Amino acid sequence: MGGMDYARFWPAFKSAGLLERVTLVGEPPLEFDGGLNRPDRGIFDERAQAGENILEYQTADVPGMRVGAQLVIERGPNAGTYKVTRKPMQDRAGYFSTVPLERLR
Repeated sequence: MGGMDYARFWPAFKSAGLLERVTLVGEPPLEFDGGLNRPDRGIFDERAQAGENILEYQTADVPGMRVGAQLVIERGPNAGTYKVTRKPMQDRAGYFSTVPLERLR
């Protein structure tokens, strides 16, 4: 019996409208899909609340994510510029990472 196929989740999240297009500012800029949890919005069917802005993404999509990096979301309710405040943390399998963000504007 094989392990879980994590690659199936991201396309499903995207097709359900749960991901946003994010740009890591740099030369060249790097675009990727990510899911942003904000402290002013409920998660897990409104049973929990994030304590800060947390971005989740596929680890392999952004290998250069660093503290201080700037991220831009251009559309939707989360549109704005953000700064990474702590180093990324990977899940147990290493497939997904999360990083806390500070909203700059």
